Parts: sequence; structure tokens; C-alpha cells
Amino acid sequence: MLKKIKNIFVVEDESAPKKAEENKVSKQDSNDAVTVSANNGPVDIPEVSAQNRFLSLLAQTIEKNNQPGFDYFEYRQSLINLAKLNMDEATKYKSAYAAAQAMGVTPVTLANSAQGYLNLLNQESQKFATAEQNQRNKVIEERKNELTSLSSQIEKKKEMISQLQAEVEQLGKTLEIKKNEAAGFTEKLNATKMEFEVAMKSIAGQIAEDIQKMNQYLK
Repeated sequence: MLKKIKNIFVVEDESAPKKAEENKVSKQDSNDAVTVSANNGPVDIPEVSAQNRFLSLLAQTIEKNNQPGFDYFEYRQSLINLAKLNMDEATKYKSAYAAAQAMGVTPVTLANSAQGYLNLLNQESQKFATAEQNQRNKVIEERKNELTSLSSQIEKKKEMISQLQAEVEQLGKTLEIKKNEAAGFTEKLNATKMEFEVAMKSIAGQIAEDIQKMNQYLK
């Protein structure tokens, strides 16, 4: 039933010529973004295909609100059936109305019922617009919060990097000081060692010399 309702509003015209090459859109960069040059003139409104998921939703809404008896819904079905015949538009609309007239339908009641379905679709359009805007606001707000959070994290990391760089610089200075202190301390130790060894050799040499002379003279 749903497919039947969808077909009432979407008619596949297999004999329709294909669009000219100049209406084709070009794909750009790795994201395959679709763009239409302003030089190509006005952009056509996209055609609705039978596979459009919103067409199914809207068709279900119309089905649920279809009024008893013969109204615009059935009149539209008659127009679709007559479209298969080779007749002009005026004859087609008059022929479809002839069947409706036999059931007591007038042009006014027919137009009013059509307007009722149109009002119904407008209500669905408003619902969709509200839901779409709410979703858009939700997504935008979430992304805004994410951007704020990421920006804050980046600033904190920058501060940490700056602090670490200052600490590294200070540690580098301390390292140089300690290197100089170690070199000076080593130099002092070497000088002290040399001084000790000189004194040691001097005194030890005298004692050794005295021992030699004592062994020589004290017999």
C-alpha cells in the first residue's frame, strides 16, 4: 500500500530525456565535494526519487489521514492512471473529475481536500524544521563545547611546555655550575695530592737518608 501511495506522487518518466552535460556538477578534492559554478546559471531543485526516505514518511502520514470517500487522494490516483493515455492535460483533469462528479464531489470540495493534505504536509514540514533546528543546535553546541575544551587543553599544554622549557633552561644553568664546581674541585684535589706527595717524598727521603747513615756510622 505504501508503495502505491508513493507512486501517486512520484511518477517515473522513462521517456524523459537526460539532462544536458552543462547541468552536471563537478567533484573537487579528496572529499568529493559537489559544487556548481555560478556561470552555469540557476541551480535546479533536486528531483525526488521513489527511494527518498522522507517520501515514505510523508506518504505514511497522508495514508493515515486519508479521508473516507472520494477526495483529492483518489482524484490524484485517477490522474496517474489517465497519464498512461495519450491525452492533453485539460482533458486528463476533466476526465478524472468526471468520475469524481458522479460521486457528488465538486471542484470546491476537491480543492479543499487537496488543501487539507497540503496543510498536513506543511505541519510535517514545520515539525521537521523544528527537529532539524534542535538537532543542529545540539550538534553545534556540542562542537562548540568540544572546541572550547580542546582550546583549553592546548593552552594548558602550552603552559606546561613553557614551564618545562624554563625548568630545562634552569637545569642547564645548574648543570654548567656543577660542571665548573666539579672541575675546580678536581683541580684542587690534584694540587693537594701533589703537595702531599712532595711533602711525603721530602720527609720520607730525609728519614730514609738518616736510616742509611745510622746503619753506616752507628756500628
